[in-house]
Amino acid sequence: MLTPSEISDLKQKDQDLFDLFRTFQEAVNRVGLQMGIDPKPASQVEAALALPPPRAPKSIRVTVVSQAIFIELEASPDATASAFYFVEKGNSPTFQQITTYTLGHALQMSIPQPGGTTYWRAYAKYQMSGKSLYTVFGTGGAAGGGSGGGVATPVEGLDPLTILAQ
Repeated sequence: MLTPSEISDLKQKDQDLFDLFRTFQEAVNRVGLQMGIDPKPASQVEAALALPPPRAPKSIRVTVVSQAIFIELEASPDATASAFYFVEKGNSPTFQQITTYTLGHALQMSIPQPGGTTYWRAYAKYQMSGKSLYTVFGTGGAAGGGSGGGVATPVEGLDPLTILAQ
């Protein structure tokens, strides 16, 4: 929305031009109101966190086959196509040491089996938002905040394993 203060200097220089801009300003603001835009200027928001985060991914599925781990996410409910997805691998259920994998807009990935016991969780975010809650493998849904987590189900060895967290 345009505010009078943005064109007030013009009033002293050229009254006719000021009136023309004022008419234009009122027309733009009317259209904005018809579109549901708040006519009052928004308070300043930190640019990096201008959007609320999407909801946590609906589920995470981890399958170990042969020498590879296959991870499949179900998209965040109500998230737009612009959501980015991330998967974190930890060496303990508290995720103290993690490796983050970026899936971008994709919902699937595969990596070589790292060996040992691993724990998996996923989150979503928009380019200008914070992280969603985590969906932790084997816990039954979203858990924790942007840096928290839940108790996770371990993925051990090379045995075929498929568990779906819902």
